[in-house]
Amino acid sequence: MNKRITFGIMAAFAAFVLLAGIAGAQSVATDSLSLQGLTVSPTPVVAGDNITVSFNLFNSYSQNLQQVSLWVSAENPIINVSPAYSTYINSIGTGEYGGLSNDRFSYVLHIPSTLPAGDYELDVIANYQTSEESGTVTTAGQSVMPIYIYVYGKPQISLNIYPTGQITPGQAFTATLTAVNSGTDLARNVTVQLLNSTYFAPDGADTFSYGIISSGGSSSATATIFTDQNITGGVNYLNAKVSYTTNEGVNESSIVQVPINILQNTAKFSITNVTGTVAAGATYTPVTFSVKNTGDEEATNIEFSLQTVYPVTPVSPDAFLASLGAGQTANLTFYVQGNSNGNTGQYPITLYAQWNQPNGAANQQFSGSSNYFVPVKGQVGLLSSSNEYYFIIAGVVIVVLIVVRVVRVRMKKKGINSKK
Repeated sequence: MNKRITFGIMAAFAAFVLLAGIAGAQSVATDSLSLQGLTVSPTPVVAGDNITVSFNLFNSYSQNLQQVSLWVSAENPIINVSPAYSTYINSIGTGEYGGLSNDRFSYVLHIPSTLPAGDYELDVIANYQTSEESGTVTTAGQSVMPIYIYVYGKPQISLNIYPTGQITPGQAFTATLTAVNSGTDLARNVTVQLLNSTYFAPDGADTFSYGIISSGGSSSATATIFTDQNITGGVNYLNAKVSYTTNEGVNESSIVQVPINILQNTAKFSITNVTGTVAAGATYTPVTFSVKNTGDEEATNIEFSLQTVYPVTPVSPDAFLASLGAGQTANLTFYVQGNSNGNTGQYPITLYAQWNQPNGAANQQFSGSSNYFVPVKGQVGLLSSSNEYYFIIAGVVIVVLIVVRVVRVRMKKKGINSKK
């Protein structure tokens, strides 16, 4: 078949289909109940807000609508609607409902603060009765009138600081500044400005730009921060100003305090040895303790105090060291006395210490304690340690004499009985 004829037939068929479609569309009934003059306030709609939706109704049927029941429905979290009940209208004539009075319907909706940004649909649903032109036959009808609302979420920017190395008082350290958006919408033009704090100050650049951070996203920058010489160990706070623009164009800013945990080097003392034995009844016995700084910082102006339990009593309980570096050992001598009734054994002692550190604040005092044992040579039960062997020998002799005496008495009685 000739290609031109084939193309002409196809074109004619397409035109026929198009015309048939137009004719069919024109024949479809357009009767409905629809919204007119829809308003939503306030705008833009932001998560967490209360909004009011107002509208008129327009009846495009050629007859009145009877027994109209009207309500709002939503298949999404926007379900807190006031009034929650349906509205009943006895009759709605053709055209705009209410005529010149322009009766409007209003509903108050609460937008949850956790609602993510996006488009949401609300449906105004109307059930009613309508009749044929003759008015003799009534049928049930329903109109679903959608309302589309775009909801802007709420960004929430927080700041975390992660030091990349050891923080030393009086020196600067490098840290990663991470801005995190835990809100429900993106944040634009995010900036962080480091402010002077009690123990921290920016060293160099103090303002950092992060651009756009989406909901659930984060972004990082590197900063150099100076640490004050007088900073103390534990949790300290760095002040910063966080600014951003919401997706609907509102500028937000706040001052935040970011915690930084300072793991401060410190001295630590341990007793590694004790030299000297306390005799029961001794009044002025020297006991020497080997004390080692097992920490990671030098200690200065160290004041030691010895505390003991019975039967040991300190005579001179205090000692002083000008300094003791990390890993170093020093010998401290204390004078004690032993109770005359004390028994031989190992008795616990506690050595308390109070000192300063070069990395501490000017008036900062550090303290700690260490436990050990001191040997005592004294009584064991009723026997003194110095005469116990003599008492044992004397006891043995006494027992032997008693045995000999008993044997002699028995033998003497036996001799008397044999004579009889």
